[in-house]
Amino acid sequence: MERAKRTGLPAMVTICFENKDETAEGMNAADAAKTLFDAGADIVGMNCLRPPEHILGPMEQMRKAVSGYLACQPVAYRTPKDKPDFTSLPEFPYALDPLQLTRKDMADYAVQARDLGINYIGACCGTVAMHIREMARVLNKLPEDSRIWKKGGEKPMSGYEYYDHDSMKA
Repeated sequence: MERAKRTGLPAMVTICFENKDETAEGMNAADAAKTLFDAGADIVGMNCLRPPEHILGPMEQMRKAVSGYLACQPVAYRTPKDKPDFTSLPEFPYALDPLQLTRKDMADYAVQARDLGINYIGACCGTVAMHIREMARVLNKLPEDSRIWKKGGEKPMSGYEYYDHDSMKA
């Protein structure tokens, strides 16, 4: 934190829990958040290793413990309760595809995070463009005219024709 503060820029420090709800030093989420803010962090939170299902509980503890800015960046993979760290799964790293969360799952996470008072809502490993787009959509961060499927038009049910793909030559 000392070096980060010397830059004059805001300092965001995020932690991750592996398969236990504590840091490598044995701190719970609330105590870790307090410690980081006391050390001078401008933003604290959690990132990586865990999906929304297993990261939002500790984030809620952080929110109850501190009033500062919080960031949350879960992975986009489903994990069991007894092994919330996706890197501890036998599917890691080459067979994670069936565990990937849907865009609806990530949208639901974004809404829950917002409702918990998380200020910076993002995502980490396994997240793809469709996840981010859907999170932005449910958080009203996309202008209506930038949405992929627009209402109206001559052929609103066919994106292929609507966007003139049928007139393009290969």
